Amino acid sequence: MIKTAPKRILVTGGGTFLGDNIASALLAEGADVTLLVRPGAEDRLGSLRQRLRWWSADVWNPASLKGRARGQQVVIHTVGGMKADPSQGLTHHYLNFISARNVANLCISSGVPHMILLSAARAPWVPGSYIASKREAEAYLDRVGLKHTIISAPIA
Repeated sequence: MIKTAPKRILVTGGGTFLGDNIASALLAEGADVTLLVRPGAEDRLGSLRQRLRWWSADVWNPASLKGRARGQQVVIHTVGGMKADPSQGLTHHYLNFISARNVANLCISSGVPHMILLSAARAPWVPGSYIASKREAEAYLDRVGLKHTIISAPIA
């Protein structure tokens, strides 16, 4: 029987419900997982902290991402937000498009061949600017030519 090396996967959103659960599921499948954790949120990793590699990085700051994806085969981008606060500069565009753009550029500069973007399906109660920012991120991936998978899950 030929054994293949585990797939190397970087997951953004470490220390969050979604990021941590995706990382745990990947670990259970034998993947070699690295988490990107927002600076200051490292303590939220709990037991995951000892089970995988993690880096502190800010997906809204391209300089903090530099080199964080080298050697990875896939990046799963889970970071974004529905709760905009324009008075703090937190628009849907900033929360969803800017983070996805920065992570896509990280993939390109690090030679990561595939990015998975968690997007969103339209629903009557979901703000139009949120959906527009997700579609803008999807269009960016198409424009830059990065191989990608978009998961447009319904909002629960």
